[in-house]
Amino acid sequence: MIWTLSTGNSSLPAILAGRRAQRVVRGGFTPDSLRAIMAAMETSLDDLTRLLKAPQHGLRDRYGAFALQLLANVATGLALGVGFAIGRAIAG
Repeated sequence: MIWTLSTGNSSLPAILAGRRAQRVVRGGFTPDSLRAIMAAMETSLDDLTRLLKAPQHGLRDRYGAFALQLLANVATGLALGVGFAIGRAIAG
């Protein structure tokens, strides 16, 4: 464990300087920065939990637009086919 001055990057030990020292744990993180990181992680996990608990949509909601587009394409093809058939029948 290393004790440093909380006001800057001084190599003078905090005890000799007579100022408030802040503990620095391995990796250079201070307790305040670790609290901020943990709070951000907790918020992210809460958001993820909320999204996963959201109601699931049924197949109709998920594939409704695809089915409607497919139906429109089939109807268009059928109309073109009937139109060509009538045209060929009239032409003989």
